[in-house]
Amino acid sequence: MVSELDGFWEVYCEVSATTRARGNLVPDALLAAILRQNGIATLCTNDSDFRRFDFLELRNPFSP
Repeated sequence: MVSELDGFWEVYCEVSATTRARGNLVPDALLAAILRQNGIATLCTNDSDFRRFDFLELRNPFSP
């Protein structure tokens, strides 16, 4: 299980500032910051909004 760690706010501010997270991107930035803080670099998702986070490698589970 991954969660927010000490120093999360700083990581979240950095991630959300570089992507200009507003509206529906706010929860995406929250998840991206948690992943970054926990050293997770790959995300399986069909949500193309996560392309904004250049530190994440995306894998679409629905692609053949």
